[in-house]
Amino acid sequence: MPINRAPFNALVDDDGTGTTGTVWNKAQIQSVLLDQIDALQAKAVTSTATGNQTAFDPTGGAGVDGDLLVQWQGASTLTLYGMSSLFGVSGKRITIVNQSSSYIFVVHNSSSSPSGTRFYHPTTSGPTPIAPSGTAVYIYLGGQWQLIAHEQGQWIGSSGHTYSGSGITFTGVSEQSRYLLRGATLHWTASISGTIGGSGAVLNMSLPNGYIATGYANSDLLQYGRAGLLVCNGAATMQIYSDLAGGATPFTAGTLNFLFNITVSVQ
Repeated sequence: MPINRAPFNALVDDDGTGTTGTVWNKAQIQSVLLDQIDALQAKAVTSTATGNQTAFDPTGGAGVDGDLLVQWQGASTLTLYGMSSLFGVSGKRITIVNQSSSYIFVVHNSSSSPSGTRFYHPTTSGPTPIAPSGTAVYIYLGGQWQLIAHEQGQWIGSSGHTYSGSGITFTGVSEQSRYLLRGATLHWTASISGTIGGSGAVLNMSLPNGYIATGYANSDLLQYGRAGLLVCNGAATMQIYSDLAGGATPFTAGTLNFLFNITVSVQ
């Protein structure tokens, strides 16, 4: 960010007589140089904000001239849709560090916040999470907050996935599911159990956080004591097959237990 030149511009050149120019003394050095340099240093603040924030301002209206380090210590989930317009200066950086046991979810290009205050991420179909011990670094460029560095921190548990399929139901579901998002790559591991009804060949399971796969990824699963097949095929769901042939053998009604560990790119 450029230094504030207003104090410098207020200086008056002397005409050579030694009587008309601004006196260059310690007070002027402090005002013109030292105070402006100090203002450019990154400022650290603590925030306990929670809930939905469409104009996030961790400084309480004070703003900062330089970069900002936000040490978040909220007691429950924080969802960010946009920053306060106080911070929209080209080149400014904001670093968010999760120092709590709760979670931050940052939404991509949300219409809930005005243009010029929104966040932009490699992943657009779902939020970018900042879990405990996680960090995210944004820089303000082109009227938007661009994510330039991100480490999610701890893996995040996910539940409430939806299950569907032609001629098949899956009920009484117990889920142990966790995910880690890095850039636009989703790492997802789970242990799932429930009861199959019907005899369809394909069971669809939704991805965490509404993420949409942009490519294909396969992973074996443990099912009926033999290998099965998982396929993410560019959609918001993963297809689960009971065999490696991709649906040649229908599921059998009754208890279904399966494990998987899958990595897939998401939009």
